[in-house]
Amino acid sequence: MSEYDFYKYENMLKDETIFLRELKKACTESDITHATEILKLSGIVVDALNTKKYENLFTECIDIIEKSIVTPQDEEILNRLKEDKKIFENMYNQITKSREKAFNELVSGNSVFEVNTYLIYLELALQKMGETIKKLSKRENGKEILYPQKEIDTYEVFTEVSNKVFKYFKYKNYPQDKHNRIFKIEDLRMADVHAKLNLLWNDIDFLYENWKFADLSIEFIDEQKIKAEFIDDNFDLHNMISDHRAHLLVAHKQMENVHEHSFRRTFSDDENEKKTHGILRRMVSTDFMDNFFIDSSKAYSKDIALIKWLEAYEIIQDECGKKLDAGPHRLSMNSILLMKKKKEWLSFFSKNGFNRKEAEIIMNQFTFHSRSTDFFDYPFIEFGEYLLLVPSITYNADAGKSISSNFLNERIQLDFRGYAFESNVISWLSEAGITCSSITDRHNKEEFQCDVAFRLDDDIYLVECKAHIQPMKIRQHANHLKKIEDNVKQLDRIARHFSDHENVIKKDLKLSDDFSIKNIHKIVLTTSMMGSNQKHGETFVVDASSFSSMILRKEPSKKMINKKEVMEFLPEKFECYQGKITSEKMLMYLENPPQIQLVRKMFKKVETNFYIGQVNKFMLQEPVLRFAKEEMTLDEKLEMLMK
Repeated sequence: MSEYDFYKYENMLKDETIFLRELKKACTESDITHATEILKLSGIVVDALNTKKYENLFTECIDIIEKSIVTPQDEEILNRLKEDKKIFENMYNQITKSREKAFNELVSGNSVFEVNTYLIYLELALQKMGETIKKLSKRENGKEILYPQKEIDTYEVFTEVSNKVFKYFKYKNYPQDKHNRIFKIEDLRMADVHAKLNLLWNDIDFLYENWKFADLSIEFIDEQKIKAEFIDDNFDLHNMISDHRAHLLVAHKQMENVHEHSFRRTFSDDENEKKTHGILRRMVSTDFMDNFFIDSSKAYSKDIALIKWLEAYEIIQDECGKKLDAGPHRLSMNSILLMKKKKEWLSFFSKNGFNRKEAEIIMNQFTFHSRSTDFFDYPFIEFGEYLLLVPSITYNADAGKSISSNFLNERIQLDFRGYAFESNVISWLSEAGITCSSITDRHNKEEFQCDVAFRLDDDIYLVECKAHIQPMKIRQHANHLKKIEDNVKQLDRIARHFSDHENVIKKDLKLSDDFSIKNIHKIVLTTSMMGSNQKHGETFVVDASSFSSMILRKEPSKKMINKKEVMEFLPEKFECYQGKITSEKMLMYLENPPQIQLVRKMFKKVETNFYIGQVNKFMLQEPVLRFAKEEMTLDEKLEMLMK
């Protein structure tokens, strides 16, 4: 069983008899731990909204597991599952009760305008936060603070969690009407309550999603606060390191391209800065894919080139920019939000070079629904016959990142026309003077193909190239790790064949017949960033970013901007990067990629304040963004950088 294959068990719920059969099989052929993991992955344990949809099924599952208990340890495992269920549901229930209490007190239980007032409040709140960031980004006491990190973090979190209550509205089937109605500021009081409860709900969601894939200890320390600890940190730490490496890769590319503008791209009144922001936004959105070796001109989704998906997002961003410039005239939805009827959006896309089929596919893909992640990934919000955008969210989004997350959430596999990624790998190896080629063979009417094979000393390396989109959410990371497991199995099958037919390797690599292959090593190479050392059996898994650096002998470095100049430093030397590349050095790299080592040192396990209580987990500790402050001397920056 894969500990990340949640889609398998979620899909089984379509036929509960199949799910129960799988659970019985786990109890008889494996153990109680396996059975409880299936329940956690399926999502039926915790009923966040008290729908009771799977209440009877869960009871049946518990009965099956109880009949399979053999040891006290088995009983303890099941009791812990039941206790965790109570704790999570208690936390969710507290928020629901708080919401309902305020709902009755502030709007007398009248839901007619809940959707209207919340969306209006959301846009106004984001504009106010933007104004605060703008003020802090200006000169203060003769010195410029370029990056008010705390305020930007608050803005981003507030934006990311803003969809939580909207799902609640859809579940409660709240009305969507009277978009022209003009409200008073006091009408937004309930919306403020919703927004604050979002933050609590988001904390619980974070713990719950991690709980599905890892071992967490959770307990109440009083009636409202909890204490949680990540007992098994590997999954959470992997995700954070992967996320941070992806962030650094994009940030470093921005530094190379635009220097100081990457720190000042938003919340500016200056017209030149706004123009710079527009240029940067397009650069960043296309570069996001390119940074992960995905050519947006050769990748397709639903027969639409990825570059057109990016263009579609960018033109609605431009519309949001115009809406923000116009400013609100009154406290109503159509004044503050960007609203068009669906047929008007079709016409809008048509005027911007999209045919009707493309426009319909893109609009549908961008429209928020019950399984959506957030309003970045799904910017269109249905409101009656309208599709609306929250301007501040869409305008400030990273189009490439949002589309990537959308595709992952919808389980869309990109269709690559050509072999761009494999060609890149062969290009790197050839540039380094390393013998390489793709290799193919047919045997018993079955075809075997290895994307890339290369020789170092007397060893052969077989590489399976996988263009995976960079994951950004917990479920996306789990699904990515499951895909990696599948990729390893695929390569193992291919490698077994070529190990038995070494003559094919020699022929395609143009090696002499008397060349003696000492070892054959296997590598799954992914475009997305790895967050931990991955070795499945005898197969290594590494990412293209670190692999290309290893092949081209570009040592891992840290970068910063000092007085508009990009400065690069080597924090430490790694033996695998010293001198000519050999098979021994390649294996050193594969066993423990230096890039992961360096980022891992930035994280430390600490007691962290969440809105719902104390959580003991790994957190990023390195204060990189303090570099932006001009009052720090170069020596101070260097000292911090080299820690």
